[in-house]
Amino acid sequence: GKDSMSLFHILIFLQKKLPQKFLIKVLTVDPGSSGYDPSGLVQYLASLRDGYGNEIEYHFVKEDIMGRAYNNNFGGEEKKKVTSICAYCARMKRGVMYATMRKCNANKLVLGQHLDDAAESTMMSFMHNGFLRTMKAHYTINMGDLAVIRPLIYTRESQITKFALENNLPIINENCPACFEEPKERERIKKLLAREEGLFSNLYDNMRKSMLPLMHADSSALMWSYTNQIMDKSKKENRNKDKGTIGPNKKNNGNKEIHHSETNFEEKKDDIVAHPTMNEQKPILVRDATDDELVVELARRRAAKFALKGSLQKNLKEQKDAQSEQQHQTREEEAPVCSINGGPGTIPCYELME
Repeated sequence: GKDSMSLFHILIFLQKKLPQKFLIKVLTVDPGSSGYDPSGLVQYLASLRDGYGNEIEYHFVKEDIMGRAYNNNFGGEEKKKVTSICAYCARMKRGVMYATMRKCNANKLVLGQHLDDAAESTMMSFMHNGFLRTMKAHYTINMGDLAVIRPLIYTRESQITKFALENNLPIINENCPACFEEPKERERIKKLLAREEGLFSNLYDNMRKSMLPLMHADSSALMWSYTNQIMDKSKKENRNKDKGTIGPNKKNNGNKEIHHSETNFEEKKDDIVAHPTMNEQKPILVRDATDDELVVELARRRAAKFALKGSLQKNLKEQKDAQSEQQHQTREEEAPVCSINGGPGTIPCYELME
């Protein structure tokens, strides 16, 4: 398509300009869709040279992804219903890409998604999945041996289209019947954002800035941890309400239930250990903490550090004024004591000399 082909020529240009050396290997996956014939790219790529004057290493892989999707037969004898052919095809093609990369010793998968794609994916995740997630500019896959990068993630689709047309690139348009047999959700979101951009010209710039935290490698893990923590807390509170008690029930030696409001101090202390939502909490050692607890604690510390830094910057003038007033009172109450840097209870030596 226009995105991948434009990115390919941009990479060739960067090979000529950048001091860092890197090789480009091109991969086309034919999913077996009727009306889609990318074989014409073979001759075109054979006529090109990379930024160093070498031939382009090209891999053309045919995989009957569409056939397996329509037959609802994947995973051996296990039958599963493919609810979204587009999503299934994308996952299968990604697996083919990873396998081919390992065979040809490539270490980075370079994809051509742009800012419009990222904004649409974010909106779809928010509206249909109930979770904030977007395309990441760079990440390492779970296996740890391959990386995925999206160099055009901050570029508008209109800019890429203009580049492809001006350079007369051979574009194979999207013509998969599964994608165009009915209006798809991504196309609807695209029209929605286009309508809003007509009202707010800086819409995509604002969305880009709002998606930056979501592109962080740890963002999904952090938000899942917070989501699970809040959901678990809500479930516990609902269970307690259903039982008609303020807190959990405890049993004494006589097997009688004692409500939280009737327990003595020692029993309340035990409840506090078991239920960290109360004011006093038992310290959790690092070796005893779960992965979710560690992730949440790290996020809390980062947030506290950021808030403290912002607070200090915001109130810097007030702190300087308070410090000056304190130094002035010190001078009046007692003989001045000088120090090199004017620490607490002292004044700088150069001031005393004056």
